[in-house]
Amino acid sequence: MVDPYRPQLRRRWPLGPNYLKLHPNGTKDYRSWAEFKLMAADWYLQALEESFRQTGDLDRFVGVEMAFDGFLAACSSAFDAAVSGLIQASERYLQVPQAKQLPPYERSWAKAAALVEQTGQAFGSRPSVDAAMVGPAANPTGWLSQCRQLRNRTQHENTLSRAFFGTVGSDRAHQQSEIHVPGLGQVEPLRYVRTVLPRLRPLVEAIVRDAEAIDP
Repeated sequence: MVDPYRPQLRRRWPLGPNYLKLHPNGTKDYRSWAEFKLMAADWYLQALEESFRQTGDLDRFVGVEMAFDGFLAACSSAFDAAVSGLIQASERYLQVPQAKQLPPYERSWAKAAALVEQTGQAFGSRPSVDAAMVGPAANPTGWLSQCRQLRNRTQHENTLSRAFFGTVGSDRAHQQSEIHVPGLGQVEPLRYVRTVLPRLRPLVEAIVRDAEAIDP
């Protein structure tokens, strides 16, 4: 059988350890899952780094699209997992009956914020998250909203929109392609994705800590 995936990277796919052994006993499920998603995002980022070293451009190679899709999905999911944990912690604190608790598909940052306000507990993560989520969906200015819009495109529509500079004789003929980030414009893809995790990690940690403080 002919292998359709050529050329290839010699990148190892992780097998172990068992997920249940990644965190100490007693760790909240939402912390474990959020941290796992950050780990996955970092793995996909490394795959993009390796792809760039080999090709010199993150063009629409199949492996590059897989890595972009995985990176953006994992980043967004890490945030969603932390927010979900904040909602569950608030519902337990408020003793919301199980029949009235929010199902996963209805959970959002806005609903989490409303529930935390009802608890009257400290909400240290809110200013940072609100700032990261600023702007309308079509033209967001908050960095997290921009990242989630890219996730929406790869999840529901197509590959990331790109600009190419390969015209012969052009001053930019050897410049790498750029991706279009809603609300930000054209940026070099690797430069962009390198900025996401350093911002996302402390944000997710702040949300998780709020949840753990509400429901120890």
